[in-house]
Amino acid sequence: MTVKTGDLQEIKEEYVEYIITTMSNEELLALARNQVNNEIESLDSKQFKKYTFDNCDEYIYEDLKAYVEEDDPSKAYQLMLEIIDDRELA
Repeated sequence: MTVKTGDLQEIKEEYVEYIITTMSNEELLALARNQVNNEIESLDSKQFKKYTFDNCDEYIYEDLKAYVEEDDPSKAYQLMLEIIDDRELA
């Protein structure tokens, strides 16, 4: 059975819609995590810093660095809340 090129593209688009629609929230989150991880895994620190600047803002890299380097779990938790809150307000 031969399918016209335009029809094949439409079938592919409908397949994507079907798959996404039938996925659970956990599956969608895993898919998103994998996609972002694939985009950043091969970046060195300079490239990653530029990526975060281009895709989020100029402060996210340093904010996350401070979070990762914080030894006190309660302070780290507070830093993460501030990181999230600062970006939700923007």
